[in-house]
Amino acid sequence: MRKESIEVFPNPANTELRLRQGFREKPDEYNVTIYNMQGKAVKNYTAKFPETILDISQLLPGVYCLKIQGNGVCRTERVVKE
Repeated sequence: MRKESIEVFPNPANTELRLRQGFREKPDEYNVTIYNMQGKAVKNYTAKFPETILDISQLLPGVYCLKIQGNGVCRTERVVKE
């Protein structure tokens, strides 16, 4: 897996998370899954970079694990929903 420059913001977030990838000649698609702290998948998205907005307004406040996979990339990020 290659290390990819993907920015996840804002963190903490209220209603949406933004994912932004550095400049690419063509946008890549990734599978994005949000897991709760018990390891249960609570949301799935298909993200098309260079930038994607994820609606997290329906999630309960707390700490989650965001997993980004695809095109040789596998990355996890801890996010806080306020």
